[in-house]
Amino acid sequence: MVRILQVRPEAVDPKQALEQVAEIAGARLQQQISLAAPRDAALTWKAAAVHPLQAMETEHQGIVHDAVRGMDNPEQRKLAEGKALGQFYFFDAGAPRLLGVGQGEAYDGDPHPLINDKLRAIRHLLKDAEALLQPRGGAPVDVDKLRQVLRTAFDRARAVRTIFVSLPDSDQWQVPAIDAATHALDGLRHEIAQANTVPRFAEIIRRMEMARRNLTEAANGLGSVQMFYVIETFYLFRLLVRYQIESPRHLSDEAIAEASGALTDLMTNGHPWLNDWLRDKIVELADRIRRVDPANNTLFFLKGGRALRYLEGQPQRGKNDWDTQIVINPELPPADWYDLFRRVSNEVLMALQDFNAELYTLLHHHAARMQQELADLVQPPDPPPPNQAQLLDVVWDRIDLDALEDWLNEDELQDPLPRRHKANCKAELIDIGLPRYDTIEALEQWRHLRENIQIAPDLVPYPGPLYYIAEYLMMVREVFAGHSHSLRKAPVRIERLYNMLNLPGVDALVAAHHGAVVQARLPLSYDQVLRVQDIPSRRALLVTLADFIKAYGLDKDIGFNGAQGPVMGFAQAFDAVLAPLVPALPQEAPYPPGVADMLNTLNQQPGPLCLARAIGFAEQVSQWAEAHLKERAAFVLGRNAELNAFLQFFFTSHLVSPTEERELQAAIRGSYGAWLQGSYANSLRTADLDPTAFISIGVYSSNPHAAPPVLFELLQDAVQDCLQQARFVGRFERSDDPGAQVIRLFWNQADLTLTFQPVNGDARTADYAGLAIEFVVLPPPARPLLTYVWGLPVLGLRDLVGEYRAETADIEDYGCRSRLRRTTDALGENATRAIDPAIHNPATAALRDGTGHHLMISSDSLAIGRGADYPQSYAASNMALKLVLTRNRAALRKALTLPPAAPSVDRSLDLLVINQGHGDLGRFAHWTAKDLRDNLVGPMARSGVRANIIVLDFCLSASLIGCFAALCAPGGVILSHVYSTSDVLLTTEVWRQLEQSLKHRDVAGVRRILDQRATAMSEGLTGLAHVEAVRSWSELETAVYLQHNPFDADPISIIRYLPGIAHALQNPNLPPAVIAQRLAEIAQSRNLGFNDRAIVAILPATPEQVAHIIALFRNRLIMILIRLNLPNCDLQALPLFGAGSLWDMVIDHRLRLLAQARGLRRCPTPLTIFSRDDAKLLIDEAIAKPQIAPEVRALLSIAEPSAVGDIVAILDELFDEDAVSVLQEVPDLFQ
Repeated sequence: MVRILQVRPEAVDPKQALEQVAEIAGARLQQQISLAAPRDAALTWKAAAVHPLQAMETEHQGIVHDAVRGMDNPEQRKLAEGKALGQFYFFDAGAPRLLGVGQGEAYDGDPHPLINDKLRAIRHLLKDAEALLQPRGGAPVDVDKLRQVLRTAFDRARAVRTIFVSLPDSDQWQVPAIDAATHALDGLRHEIAQANTVPRFAEIIRRMEMARRNLTEAANGLGSVQMFYVIETFYLFRLLVRYQIESPRHLSDEAIAEASGALTDLMTNGHPWLNDWLRDKIVELADRIRRVDPANNTLFFLKGGRALRYLEGQPQRGKNDWDTQIVINPELPPADWYDLFRRVSNEVLMALQDFNAELYTLLHHHAARMQQELADLVQPPDPPPPNQAQLLDVVWDRIDLDALEDWLNEDELQDPLPRRHKANCKAELIDIGLPRYDTIEALEQWRHLRENIQIAPDLVPYPGPLYYIAEYLMMVREVFAGHSHSLRKAPVRIERLYNMLNLPGVDALVAAHHGAVVQARLPLSYDQVLRVQDIPSRRALLVTLADFIKAYGLDKDIGFNGAQGPVMGFAQAFDAVLAPLVPALPQEAPYPPGVADMLNTLNQQPGPLCLARAIGFAEQVSQWAEAHLKERAAFVLGRNAELNAFLQFFFTSHLVSPTEERELQAAIRGSYGAWLQGSYANSLRTADLDPTAFISIGVYSSNPHAAPPVLFELLQDAVQDCLQQARFVGRFERSDDPGAQVIRLFWNQADLTLTFQPVNGDARTADYAGLAIEFVVLPPPARPLLTYVWGLPVLGLRDLVGEYRAETADIEDYGCRSRLRRTTDALGENATRAIDPAIHNPATAALRDGTGHHLMISSDSLAIGRGADYPQSYAASNMALKLVLTRNRAALRKALTLPPAAPSVDRSLDLLVINQGHGDLGRFAHWTAKDLRDNLVGPMARSGVRANIIVLDFCLSASLIGCFAALCAPGGVILSHVYSTSDVLLTTEVWRQLEQSLKHRDVAGVRRILDQRATAMSEGLTGLAHVEAVRSWSELETAVYLQHNPFDADPISIIRYLPGIAHALQNPNLPPAVIAQRLAEIAQSRNLGFNDRAIVAILPATPEQVAHIIALFRNRLIMILIRLNLPNCDLQALPLFGAGSLWDMVIDHRLRLLAQARGLRRCPTPLTIFSRDDAKLLIDEAIAKPQIAPEVRALLSIAEPSAVGDIVAILDELFDEDAVSVLQEVPDLFQ
C-alpha cells in the first residue's frame, strides 16, 4: 500500500506558535520569557535519614513542624518547610512511573503501559534482531525467531503511532515525525513475512529504527506531564507547556506567577479548537476513572472558574486552564483507599501521557491557525493578579528540573535549586488535584459532593450550587476575618456569589437544606432574616445561620424544662441576642485593614454591597461566638473539681470498669479530651486547642451485633445512678434523646451570659444554662485505643484526631472551621511525637534563668561555615549558648518572650553576637529590620535582656545599629561593619581567646580582645589594598619608596623577597650549589631588608652552611610572628614548612605584616563603634567626610567595589532615623 500525503504550503512548526505565546506574554509583562524543552517529571521526597517502616521514627515530623511553627506567610512557610524536610529526605524529580509496577513489568495486561516503555521495548527488540541477524560462530540465521521479533517490534511501533493519530482524521494531518514513522512502517508487515536474505532483513531493521526514532521525537512532545507527590495535603497532576522566565533583576514570586497566568491565558483562550479538545479530554478522563472504579468510590469533577460558568449555564464563557478534582472515598479502609489511589493515579498518568501525544498532533495541525489567532489579539487585557495557589506554585517553579535531572543522571554536583534571575513558568492546560487520604479536604468534599455532582449536556461533571455557595461564603468570610491574601479579588467574588444566590432553583435548595433548620432552632432570627429585602442577602443569611447551628451546637445546647418552667439554653440565648441585630446590617463594623476600601468599590452595586455587609455581619457574630466559647471554657474549667468527681464516679460505675475487660467502654472525647491530651503532653500548641464548652463522653462497644437501644438503656441506668448520689443531686438537669442515642446533662442554673456587642448600639445579653456533659452511644463495632490522663480514660490521639478531622469536614462556618482545623493540626503534631514535644534550648533557658551572659545568634545559612562557631571547649563547659535564625519569625519571638524575672535573676549579657548571615542595607540574611525588631530585639528587650557589648558581625551591619540599640546596656557599645568584607570579627579562634574572660564576666577583657582582633582585621585590609601593587613594583620603584620611607624596609622585604628565600630553602636536600644560586639572585637586590640580607650574606657551599642559613631563616620567621602578639602559640614547637608551620603562619598574616609599612596609606576600617549613652558613632575619619578623597576611594574599591556607595547610604540612613546623634571621626581607627 502506498500512502499519498498532501503537503500544505502553510504548514508551520508548532514551536513557532508556542514561542509566539512567550513573546506576547513577555511583551505584556515586560519580561523575557522563552519556550523551554518539554520534560515529564514526577516530584517526590525520597527517604534517606528515616525509614518508612520504623514505627516510632516520626520525630522528624515534629522537627519540621517546629521549623515552621507560627509562620503566617505561605510562601515563606513552604520554603522553610522544604529546607527542614531536606534534612531527612532527598528531593527528586525523575521520570513519572506507575505505582506498584516495577521496571519492565506489565500492568492491566499491557506489557509496556507507558509510551516510553513501549519505545524502549522496541529499541531492545531491534537490538535483538540485529544480534539474530549476525549469529556467532557462523551459525545460520534463525529466520523464524527473527521474524517473530520483528513482528513484535512492528506491532508495538504501530500501537505507539495509533496513540498520536487517535483524533478523528488525524492520520491525514501533516505531522512530520508521525508521517516519517508512518512512511517507514508502511508495508513492513508484508516485508517481514517475505524477507529471506540478510540484506532484506537489515533494510527492515533500518526502517524500523527510523520509525522508532521519529516516534521517540514525537513522544518527547511539546507539552509536559508533571506528577507532584510532594505536597502535604494533596496530590497534583498536570498537563502543561513549559516556559522559562529570565530577568536581569531578582524574580519575585509574583512575577513568576504572573508569567504563568499570562501564558495560560494566551494558551487556553481564543483557540476554540484547543478548548473543545480540552473539554473532550475532561470527559474522557471522567470515563476512564469510572472504568477503573466501577464501585463509585471516586468523584471526578471540574472546579474553579470554568465549573462556575457551567453552573451559570454559560460554559462557553469559561477561561483559562481546566482545573479538576478527584476525590477518593476517605471512609474506605486504608488498604482499600491506597489500592484505589494506585489504580486511579496510574490511570491519570497514562491518560495525561496519551493526551500529551494527542496535543503534539493537534498543535502541528493547528499551528498556523494558532499563530493567526494570536496575531489577531489587538490589545490583550492585563493579566489577573496571581492568587495564593499560584504564588505557592512558584516554590515548585523555582526548581530547575533540567539541572536536577542532569545532577541525578550524570552524578555531577550541580545545584538543583534555581539559578539567580531565572525560573520556570508554564501554560497550564489540565490540572488534577487529589486530596490525600487523611485530610479534612477529602472528607469534606466526599461528604458534600457525592450527591451533588451535576452532568452538563456535553457530559462535563461539575459541582452543584450549594457547594459553590458554601465555598464562596467561606472565601468572603475569610476577607472579613482579615485572613485573606486575595483582597483584590473580593469584589468579583462577592458579585459572583450574588449571582449564584440568584440562580433559578437556589431558593428551593436553600429552603430545603437550611431554612427549616433555622426556623426550628433560631425562630426569632429566622423571622428577622425573612424581612431582609435583598433576596440573595436573605438566602446567604439563612445558609450562614444554618452553619452557626451546626458549628456551635445550637441543635443540642437547647436548655430544659425546669421546675419553674423552661430554662433558656445556648440556642435560645443565641437567638435572643442575635435577632434584634439583624435589621442593623447596614451599620459600620470594625473591618480589617483594606476591607472598608473594598466595600467602597461596590457602592454602585447595591445588591452585592448588601450581601457583603450581611457576610461581614455574619463574621462579626462568629467572632462574638468564638470569644464566648473561651469565656465558657474558663467557666467549665473553673468547676473542674466538681466535674472531675462526677466523671471519676461514672467511670467506676457498673457500666464500665477500669479493672476488667468488657465489651463496653467509655472515654472522654471532643474538646475536653483534646485539653487533657494537650495539657498532659505539654503541647507547644495548647492555645490552638478547642475551648471546652462542655464535656463529651463516647460509649463504645466492640460487639458488632450489639443493639444501640440496649446500649442506650445501660447508659441511662449508669447516668441515673450517678445523679442519685448525694453529692451530685441537684447539680445537673438531665435531658434524654433516645433517637440520637444521647443523654445530656445541663447546668441546673443559668450561670452563663452570652454578650453580643455591636459597634454602634447597646450590648445584647442573655443568661442561660449551658450543656455540661453529653453521653453519646457510638454505632458498634467500635473499639478505640484509650489513654488514661490523671485517672480519666481519654480517647487516644489517633482516634481523637480522626473525630476532629471528621467534625471539621462537616462544618462550613469559617470561624468554627478555622478553630477546629487548628485543633486537628495541634493534636496531629502531638500524635507524631514519641517524646515530650517541648523545645528545650539551653540558650533560652540560660537567658530566662540569668545563668548565661553571652549569646550567639546565627543565621541558618552559616555564611562563614564552621569558622565562626564556638570551639569545642564551650560545649564541654555548657557555654555554647546559641540561637539559630530560621525563616520562622514566630518561633523565635516565642522563644525569646521570657516570663518576668525574679529580683535575683540577672539577664544582662556581656557579649551578644549576631553572625553567620549575609548582610545588606537594613537586612540580615532573610530578616528585615522590622522582622528583627518585632521578633528578636523587641521580645528580648521586653524580657529585660541587655548587652554590654553587641557585635553585628556581618556585611553592612551598621545599617541596623538603630534596630539593636534597644538591647544595648547603659555604657554599652555596638561594633558593626559599615561596608562589606570577607572577614569577620568573631572567628572560632577569637571565641577561644574570649573563653576565660566570658567565664569570669570580665567585660573589659572581652573588649580588649575584640579591639585586638579589630586592629588585626583592619591592618589586614590595609595590607590587602596594597599587596598587589607592592609585589608588582619594579626595583627602581621600590628604591624610590624606601628612600622616602626607610623604616618600611623590613615589611616591604617580607612581601617582596622573603618568599624567594623560603622557596630556595624549602627543600634542604637540594645540592648546596642550587640553593646558593637561588639565594644569589635575591641577594642582588639593593632593596633587600636588613634582616633578610643577613640570611643571604653568605651563600652556602656545604650542607652544614645550608643548615646554618635555615636556622637563621627559622629565627627570622619567629621574630616576625612575635611582633604580631599572636595568642596561645608556641612558635618554637612549630615546623618550618608544611601544614601548620611557621612559614604558613607568615603567609596567613602577610597582609598585617605589610600594614606595618607606615608609609602606605591606611585603608579605612569597615568597623564602627556605637556608644549607647551618647548615641555617638566612632568611624574612621577618611570615610566620615561628605566627599571621600579619590585616593581613599581607590583603596576602598580594592577591598570592596561597592564600599563607597554603601558607606554613604548607611550614614544617611543612621542620621535620618536619629539612631546616631554624633559622628566622631577617628584618624586611622583600629590601625
